Amino acid sequence: MSVLRAAALLIAILVLSITAPVEAMAPASPSAPPDPNQLYQAFNAAMDADDFATAAEAGDQLAALQIFAQQSDGLKYSLLSRLGYAHRRLDDTEMALALWDQAEPLTDHPGWLNYMRVYAYRSLGDWDQAFARLLILQTQDEELFDAIQLPVMFEVVNELESAGNIEHQEELLELMVSAYNPESPMTTLDYARLRLARIHARAGDMATALQQVQQIKRGPALESIRTERLFEPLWSLEGFSQMTDPSAALHTELEEALAVEAAHADLLEPLTSQVRVLLALGRSAEAEAVARSADARLRAGEAFLDTDEQVSWLLNEWAYALYALGRIEEGNETMRRAANFTESGTANVSQTINLAEMLVYQQRPADALEVIELMNDRSASPYGDMWAWEVQATARRQLGELEASETILANMAEHWRDNPSAYQKALISAGRIDEAAALLVRRLEDPEHAPGALAALQQYQPVFTTPALGLALEWAEQFHALAQRPEVAAALQPVGRIEQSGLVNAYWGKF
Repeated sequence: MSVLRAAALLIAILVLSITAPVEAMAPASPSAPPDPNQLYQAFNAAMDADDFATAAEAGDQLAALQIFAQQSDGLKYSLLSRLGYAHRRLDDTEMALALWDQAEPLTDHPGWLNYMRVYAYRSLGDWDQAFARLLILQTQDEELFDAIQLPVMFEVVNELESAGNIEHQEELLELMVSAYNPESPMTTLDYARLRLARIHARAGDMATALQQVQQIKRGPALESIRTERLFEPLWSLEGFSQMTDPSAALHTELEEALAVEAAHADLLEPLTSQVRVLLALGRSAEAEAVARSADARLRAGEAFLDTDEQVSWLLNEWAYALYALGRIEEGNETMRRAANFTESGTANVSQTINLAEMLVYQQRPADALEVIELMNDRSASPYGDMWAWEVQATARRQLGELEASETILANMAEHWRDNPSAYQKALISAGRIDEAAALLVRRLEDPEHAPGALAALQQYQPVFTTPALGLALEWAEQFHALAQRPEVAAALQPVGRIEQSGLVNAYWGKF
């Protein structure tokens, strides 16, 4: 919202009032024409108050007046561009786009319009137009291009791939790694480089693929390079193991997080990153100490620029550290605190699911269901919905409510592509091992889902070893045992290989 508010304010200061003279008006009557200045004042006041319904009503009336066409380009642009934004906030996206089309010829700086169009076409599912507007935006306003959220970039990339538009997918990925500079110093473009490396490797251009690999720094992306059969021609290169060493990458990431913390003491994200990396390195006590110190600073009233975005994730990682140390109730309390914070301005989803999952691992199904029922009134993605259903299916089974559990599993079977890991975990916890193996084979044979299945099969050290969370270890072992089944091994061979890692996986959902 900060980008949009800044743009709106910049536009607003260019405008004083409707410049055409208005005679002193007689007392209002049903037939009296609307006063353009009153409409304009009402529009501005409503926009300042985020009252978009009132703003749209006043702005629509004003734009329809004959006198509006006589105004300066600057005034007309100000009204039409912001009126489009009001309609966009009211989910009238087609009207918003039409108004922005009217506004564009009135300005020499249409970058803000194309920034908004990216998000508008995204909401309409018009990925070709979203892609086209990203390309235009980068040439018009680099700052606004950098302000596009990274998940939105990847969503466009993914949808272009799903549509088979590999040429445009590659073009956008190339633009990202060459010209996209997200505001956060902790943001990585390694996964864009990994996607590019895959494209070049599939085309048989291993030299260009290697150029992207050499610029990847983060451990998970490097693990994909080390294990996906697509990159097998690189495995025998001299120095490959050192270049792609995930442990060394984690140590480098930790050093970078410490450096960012020193340079940006007003950011919480480098502290969150330190906790996550320390957990992955098996240094749970240090991770807990960093998180506890950061939380103490927050409680003392210290301000961070990214508190709204990061506080729930800091507490999330802290809770994992507490669980890893066997401090179960403290972990629950901390994850519950995390779940009480909003997420992207709306009721929390991620930590609510995480808390419910951890309660399932503790064999507290009634408590897990009480938490996950909060999701009934919250908006989650199809991916998040699958995790919520998995909690419900597993908890109902723990309570002996087998029929209810089976009904939920049947629903998950229909939507498995939205989140294969959730369905995989649900089948494992239900003891349906043959079906779990069949699902894993299906994932490995599906080009879209094979990388995720292969990544889940990599062998990590367990993070939760306390008996109170014994199911975490039990279900993980049952999942990894699937790789020994002949049908799974046959499906795995052309996809990649499994490596033993001394690193720790602190995420419960890697199935």
